[in-house]
Amino acid sequence: MRIKALEIAGFKSFYLKTKIDFSEGITAIVGPNGCGKSNILDAIRWVIGEHNPRQLRAGGMEDVISNGSAELKPLGMADVSLVLEGVEGFGFEEVRIRRKLYRSGESEYSINGVKCRLKDITEMLLDTGMGARAYSIVEQGQIESFIMSKPEEKRKFIEEVAGIEKYKLRRKETRSRIESTKENLTRVLDMKREVSDRIEEVALQAKRAREYEELTGRARSLEFDILSAKLANSEGRRKTLLEKKRGAEQVVFSAEAGKEEKQESLQSARERNSVSGRELGSLEREIYELRAQRKENEYRGASIEREIAGISGYVENIEAEIESLGREISDMEAKSSRAERQSGELKSSRLSASEEILREEQNLAALKSEWERSKKELEETGNHLSDVMTRRSSIGSTVGAFSKELEELSEKKDTLDGELSALEVEKLEYEQKLASLLRREGEIKSEFTSSAKEKEEVDSRLYDLRVEHEKKLGELRSFEGRKKDCASRMEALNRIQSNYEWLPEATRKFVLERKQRGVLGVVSDFVSVPRSYERAVEAAFGEKLNWIVVEGSTEAVAAVELLREFDAGRGTFIPATDRFAQNGAGNGNGSGNAHAKPDAESLNSLLDVKVIEKALVDSMLQEVYVTSDLREAINLKTHTGNGACFATLEGDYVDSHGAITGGKSSAGVFERKREIGELEEQTQILSADVAESEAACKALREEMDTLECRRAEVEELLRRCEISSVENVKDRSSVEARIEELGMRIESLGAQREDLERKLGSKNRTVEEMGSLIEQLDAQRGALESKYGEIEKRVLEFAEEENALQERITKLRIDNAGVLERERALEYEISEAERIKAVINEKLALRKKDIELKNREGEALALSKRESEEEFEKISRDLGLREESFGELREKVSRCAEELERSEQEFEAASAELSSSRERLASAQAQLERAEDEFKYLSEQYDAAFGEELPDTFEKPDPSSVSIPEGERELKGLRRRVENFGPVNLLAPEEHEQLEERNSFLQRQTDDLARALDYLESAIRKLDRESISRFREAFETVNKKFSETFAKLFENGEARLELTNPANMLETGVEVMIRPGGKRFQPINLLSGGEKALSAIAVIISACLVKPVPFVFLDEIDAALDEVNTVRFNKILSEISTHSQVAVITHNRTTMHEAHALIGITTDGTAASRVVSVKLDAA
Repeated sequence: MRIKALEIAGFKSFYLKTKIDFSEGITAIVGPNGCGKSNILDAIRWVIGEHNPRQLRAGGMEDVISNGSAELKPLGMADVSLVLEGVEGFGFEEVRIRRKLYRSGESEYSINGVKCRLKDITEMLLDTGMGARAYSIVEQGQIESFIMSKPEEKRKFIEEVAGIEKYKLRRKETRSRIESTKENLTRVLDMKREVSDRIEEVALQAKRAREYEELTGRARSLEFDILSAKLANSEGRRKTLLEKKRGAEQVVFSAEAGKEEKQESLQSARERNSVSGRELGSLEREIYELRAQRKENEYRGASIEREIAGISGYVENIEAEIESLGREISDMEAKSSRAERQSGELKSSRLSASEEILREEQNLAALKSEWERSKKELEETGNHLSDVMTRRSSIGSTVGAFSKELEELSEKKDTLDGELSALEVEKLEYEQKLASLLRREGEIKSEFTSSAKEKEEVDSRLYDLRVEHEKKLGELRSFEGRKKDCASRMEALNRIQSNYEWLPEATRKFVLERKQRGVLGVVSDFVSVPRSYERAVEAAFGEKLNWIVVEGSTEAVAAVELLREFDAGRGTFIPATDRFAQNGAGNGNGSGNAHAKPDAESLNSLLDVKVIEKALVDSMLQEVYVTSDLREAINLKTHTGNGACFATLEGDYVDSHGAITGGKSSAGVFERKREIGELEEQTQILSADVAESEAACKALREEMDTLECRRAEVEELLRRCEISSVENVKDRSSVEARIEELGMRIESLGAQREDLERKLGSKNRTVEEMGSLIEQLDAQRGALESKYGEIEKRVLEFAEEENALQERITKLRIDNAGVLERERALEYEISEAERIKAVINEKLALRKKDIELKNREGEALALSKRESEEEFEKISRDLGLREESFGELREKVSRCAEELERSEQEFEAASAELSSSRERLASAQAQLERAEDEFKYLSEQYDAAFGEELPDTFEKPDPSSVSIPEGERELKGLRRRVENFGPVNLLAPEEHEQLEERNSFLQRQTDDLARALDYLESAIRKLDRESISRFREAFETVNKKFSETFAKLFENGEARLELTNPANMLETGVEVMIRPGGKRFQPINLLSGGEKALSAIAVIISACLVKPVPFVFLDEIDAALDEVNTVRFNKILSEISTHSQVAVITHNRTTMHEAHALIGITTDGTAASRVVSVKLDAA
């Protein structure tokens, strides 16, 4: 790791942002005094975490922010960044540590632009020798401080080299944790004492609470019997009424079935009536349509007749016009004849005048006549051609309009065909989609059915498992309750046995106090009795069972003296190894007379004795026999006489003198011992049962959890199926609607297409007819144009011939002008007559053609009229048939209506019967509800009293065996006793258990805290051992390196480090002992100034050589050295620079000469520091 650069802005004298690059090897920082050289060292220490302003030569931390100068205003922030390279374990080529300080006091740290804590920077630089107060940074005056410091302060220098600062921090943290643990232990012990005091107080309250619970338990049991009997009686009444209700429900069910049957008949009749009505409506619509068609046919026939009449009138008018034109032709012919006759007369008269003129005139007249005829013919041909051209143009325009309309119709048809094809494709796609949706609907139904079936199976299995789990839980609670009762009973019995509570108080205290100190126990502790013989043995022993067993006679005497000394009453003591009580001990009856041996079992033979001598016990029960009852004992006593004693199994006793002791006896010490053994066995059995039940419950719970998970999955699957089904139905409805819409659209487009085809056919036929007509007109036009050309040519020839002749006969015309003019007038009149005649003839021809066309139209209309009449007859026949069917169907509808009325009457009767049945059912339901309310009220009382869980000791009573009035009176008395019991802390038993658990918990906490203290103390000892080891090793290494370095700086000189207290390596101080050449060893503070400085430098440099650091920063530590020592100092610096960066603030030219780079610090007129860097190798 090395320092790459230092960036300073607003820190002390560095007003402007300044970047200082550090090179490998030795860097010398030079400049005049007061220019800010030491501020570079302060900036490095500040950025890596120095928080004491005095260490930065400042009064307060805000003083490090540049205050500017006369020309520069104060800044509000100091900002320093240190750029490092090669930081191990950080994952970056460069690490930028940055610190900002604002005048408001806020401070920010960051690493590579990420905000962090000072602790993060300290941990990153830990054990690298680059701390804010590390030995690798030596400022002005630190040499003198090191020289004048105490040995304990010099020790810190070795600790830095040893790297035990982290161990000291851990030791401090561990010591803090020890103090905290001790405080916790003190609190826990106080709490434990409080809990122990509370336990004794709560124990008495718990005993009283158990007595109270026993009394309330009896009341609760009696209340349970009474409520159970009432519930049973109420349940019986409820069941009776329930049967009655079920009978009424059966009647209602039958009536509902009858009503449903009548309703189905009614529905069927309504459907038939509806079908007949729809058929009748359909027939009515058909009749209406036929009548409309007939009316339309009549209208069309009338229209045809009107058209025929119009054609007839038109033909009549044309015929009249033809007749008029005929008359006009006759007039023209007569007029022409008259003109010709007049012209002949003129010609005859003119011939008589001049034969030549006449001949010329005749020739001229003939020529003109021919010319006029040609001219007339040309005019007629032109008119005819003009008519043909006009007609052809008109028909052509019509054909063009029809052609355009045909193109539009064809385009429209193509569009309709394309749209029809697209709609049919789309309909096919939707039909396929509908089929897919139907298949998907089937799959969803199948999946839903299977999932529903699986859910039903899972629910059924879950129900069975829950029932079984509840059963197992009941068994587990029963086993746990019985086990708890056994444990409680056994604990009470053990407490009675161990505390000898059946003994008199003085005897009990004496035994408990002296046990294991000569006192072994009482006689009953060492005697075991077979089952059923306990009371007989206790009756035979009597008070002897309470005799105290001691180790020997000496202990017995001592015990008697002790009782006498403390005035503690009297006691009977038996030595366990008695050898002198064999004779005369007997049974205490004082009888030694011989007697007949009774026919009974000796009590001695039944006993098992431990610890004490069997002979002792035999002597106590000598001549004692056991019988089944008192009568048998008295009978045997009568036959055997004095001496024998008898004990019965019930605890009665007949002594040797015939005295009888008996009555009701309670359980004694032997029965308690037997009961303890039985309870231990029963507890073991119940523990096994509890474990088995818990395992079964756990297995059932796991299976139930698995099934619950599966049920949730199935429910989720069912939900998805329902959602999918709804979406599928929605999609199917949408697709069906779209298919229906497409079908209607296709039908509509098909009708439009058929209409277009009909129109296209009609238009095409019309266009074809007009096309043939145009062809005829074109042919006629060609013929007329050819004829017109020939006539026009001939007319031109006539004109030329006329001009020639006119020139020859001009003179003749002048002479005979009058005759000729008149002749011309007659000829013109004749020609006009001929022209008019021709026009009239052409008009007649056209009118005749019109008549022919109209006649054909009339024939077509007549044919249409006949077809219309035939269609009318057909419609009339169909209408008659429909009207006949309509009558029959109307009768059928009437019959359906009558049947519907009958069905409605029957349905009303069934409804009335159902209403009556429902009223009876409602009555039964009301009675049942009252019984249910009574049962619910009793159940609520029962639940309020006992809850869902029943005590294991409660059993359902026989209702007939419970007298409810007597039970209620007894219950009332018990409740009165409970009320008079006084205040009871019912939570005392539970509190007692909790206190015991709390006491155990606090004991465990005490143990844990004690173990934690031991662990922490051992951790401190381990840290101390590691610190001592590292300190010793570092001390020896530094001491050796210090001796070597000192020898280099001082010729013939010696130096060493000494421990002030070697016995205490954790706190011992370090003293520097110096012996310059020719002098004796003495402490460093007794040397001259130069020797002090050089010795301190030797110590610091020795540390740098022992534990190389990335960076060494020295601030004018060579100031007190002479030239020779400066050279020696520089040699050691060169040695350090091989593995560390070295920066030296110096005024010494020799040191500057050894540097690899110079950083010059100057100031300008504003008093702000500026930097000039020079690499000497490059220069």
